Amino acid sequence: CHVRGGSEKGQNWHFEGKLLNKSNSINDYLSCIYHLVQSGYTHPNYIAGYGASAGGMLVAQSANIAPELFRAICLSHPFVDILSTLLDKDLPLTIPDYEEFGNPLENKEDYFNILSYSPYENISNQEYPGNFF
Repeated sequence: CHVRGGSEKGQNWHFEGKLLNKSNSINDYLSCIYHLVQSGYTHPNYIAGYGASAGGMLVAQSANIAPELFRAICLSHPFVDILSTLLDKDLPLTIPDYEEFGNPLENKEDYFNILSYSPYENISNQEYPGNFF
């Protein structure tokens, strides 16, 4: 599954999954999983999501949206507290990350966009998949 935001398919593909388009990445990932299940290739009991760093954001938010699709998730040093992190300019990676996620300090639209998909801010009272290490 090549989700928008990666560089596997060129610069336009990357741009379609960053900034105000970041939710495209999450939707692409979920669409791939739904397709595999609906086509009979697998079942949610056999799906483990894995993501590292910003990929951890994608998997964690996907589990927030559709926890029933995963048996387990594994997050390796995930970037899941995106909004709080990007609100602190003193952290070493914050300013470079503005290019990918937007600047919630200076742009109200960026703030609410990040809030909409930041996994930490979207945890809800629901049953989540197990995790493994």
